[in-house]
Amino acid sequence: AEPRSKFRVRLWDSGSGSGAAIFFSQDFIEDDLRELIRNPKFRKALSHAANRKQVQALLYLNQGELTTGTFSPKAIEYVINDQGKQVYRSWRDSAVEYNPDKAKQLLDEIGLKDTNGDGFREFPDGSKLLITIDYPVDQPQNGEHVRKNELLAKNWQAVGINARMT
Repeated sequence: AEPRSKFRVRLWDSGSGSGAAIFFSQDFIEDDLRELIRNPKFRKALSHAANRKQVQALLYLNQGELTTGTFSPKAIEYVINDQGKQVYRSWRDSAVEYNPDKAKQLLDEIGLKDTNGDGFREFPDGSKLLITIDYPVDQPQNGEHVRKNELLAKNWQAVGINARMT
């Protein structure tokens, strides 16, 4: 809107690699969930189920770079030479594509299927699977991270993962 208005937008470059990221505890106390979280196919499936363009449009005014989460693109390891730049791009893009069908395929491959017909996938033994997305209590209910996580939970639910905010 700059050409039509009397203001200029200046973007703050924080130098970080991501505005927000989801990190799963690799040492989750429940054996079945810990094993699932440690499975790269599970994490890639959730990544492919995340609609980053929607988040970018709704929360970040179509600004920023779509990424799976990495260090800052300005990190010395990435800018020192062409090999470093390639490593950055490969990490950034490793599972950035929004592809719910690919997510479903990966979830099927690791045995997560809706066996009871409730619309959500269960563990291979038939037990319920629930992913909770935690956020700090001091976050405003309409704040950026809460809104992003609500969209993420809906994306994951769309591929059959019972995901809830806590």
